[in-house]
Amino acid sequence: MILDRVIATLHSAAPELSATEVAESLWLARFLNGPVSAAPPAPARPVPEAAIRAPAPQPPAPAERTRPPSGPDRRRVAEEGPSASLYLSASADQRLFGLHTRAPAVQALPHALELLRAMRPLRRRIDSSSERELDEEATAQASAIAGRLVLRYRQSPARWLDLALVVDDSPSMVVWRRTAAELGTLLERLGAFRSIRTWSIDTGMAGADPRPVLRPGLPPVGKAAERIARHPRELLAPSGRRVLLIFSDCVGPAWHSGELLSWLEDWGAAMPTALIQPLPIRLWDRCALDVARVRLRAYRPGAPNDELRFALRDPQMRPRGIPVPVMEAEPR
Repeated sequence: MILDRVIATLHSAAPELSATEVAESLWLARFLNGPVSAAPPAPARPVPEAAIRAPAPQPPAPAERTRPPSGPDRRRVAEEGPSASLYLSASADQRLFGLHTRAPAVQALPHALELLRAMRPLRRRIDSSSERELDEEATAQASAIAGRLVLRYRQSPARWLDLALVVDDSPSMVVWRRTAAELGTLLERLGAFRSIRTWSIDTGMAGADPRPVLRPGLPPVGKAAERIARHPRELLAPSGRRVLLIFSDCVGPAWHSGELLSWLEDWGAAMPTALIQPLPIRLWDRCALDVARVRLRAYRPGAPNDELRFALRDPQMRPRGIPVPVMEAEPR
């Protein structure tokens, strides 16, 4: 068909043309060689009584609406010339040729609300060491006793801790990138930390250098080597008011070689350090770490790991070093 070839030519020349633009191009093509006289209107035909009494036609099914005209229907449209069906409105265009929509995907952390509730104890407030605010009650009492305005101040409440979120950037962690992003967003919404800084740690791939590499921020795909590596002690806070969370599946070469254990000891000796494992507990025995079930106890809030006291459930085990809690990304 000539019309099919014309439409194919238009799409090859400009693929971004919509159905409305293609229809307008075909209609304008009639007037390229001069004006064309309009055909006289057809005489009116008497309407049969049966047609008047016939019920209104039902709208086509949704499957029929979404199918563009083809075959004899397309030839009939070409032979009849311009008509209202060629001038597709926005709604008709979307109905015939589809509409691109964005639908929300399934959450990587399905228990986000429960996680926020479980982390409420982290929203502790302490007295700020640098900021003060007016104490209204103490000011009123002092002013009443002195008979004049006497201002009294108190230390402003401040958020307790900073957060350093270290995300494993090994090839096995590609499937957990969205989970890591949602975890970072959830920690920001918690409103418990003075500041949140994200780091990435490259634990390597099979057959590569097993030494881990620490870099600031989360890297774009394929550009991790362009960022400058940092020393692991850069994460330490002189004030001790920082918590460090490592999000890793613990299967990279740096975990198997033990290179990361010295980092964990340095971090755990200076601040609370914990490991968030995206894999369920039943798969932890396939990872590089030898995890033991213990009971932990801290004698003060925000204590570093080397101050934690633990009791082993298996008396035959003889662990060395400092304890590092390993947790699932679950509310419990």
